[in-house]
Amino acid sequence: MPALAHWLASRQFIYLNPPENEDGEPDEDPVNFTLPDLAQLSLEEHQHLAGFNGRCNKVADTCYTWWVGAALFTLGQEHLISQEASRRFLLEKMQHRIGGFGKYPGSPPDLYHGCFGLAILAVMGEEGLNKLDSSLAVPIETVRRIERARKDLLEAERADSKARQLEKKVVGMGLGLAGKKPNWLTGSAI
Repeated sequence: MPALAHWLASRQFIYLNPPENEDGEPDEDPVNFTLPDLAQLSLEEHQHLAGFNGRCNKVADTCYTWWVGAALFTLGQEHLISQEASRRFLLEKMQHRIGGFGKYPGSPPDLYHGCFGLAILAVMGEEGLNKLDSSLAVPIETVRRIERARKDLLEAERADSKARQLEKKVVGMGLGLAGKKPNWLTGSAI
């Protein structure tokens, strides 16, 4: 488990804007900006953006923020995530100006990345979103309902089992009926 948590935590890195080409536009080739330019580093935390990738030499991606972040939350290792820097990365770089989230910074939004962008924000407790369970990918309230329903079903099964045991004892006692159920127990009383 420690090796898995370490590998997952190493999927996040300080995201830096890609270098611009001669036209002042970002370079078209997406590359992994894991090695920062020392001149751009700052000790102020609010300037950092934490992107996530799925493996070395892959670019930061919205869905990897979900896959890695949710896995670390499920393992109880959420302290290994730079949550505020990840939040800023999603909202400032991955969220599209027309709404939703794209795969890469600047890419158009799509449902898949929109779902996972909102999901990890909900797991991290983003204000305005219902808290999400990282293991089941459903709202915490849904998990509570499932737990209550399971408890009720188990209690009903125990009660039903006790009723069947009582019925067997009554029938087993014979009551002079040669092992047949008495009318009052079968509901066919006259």
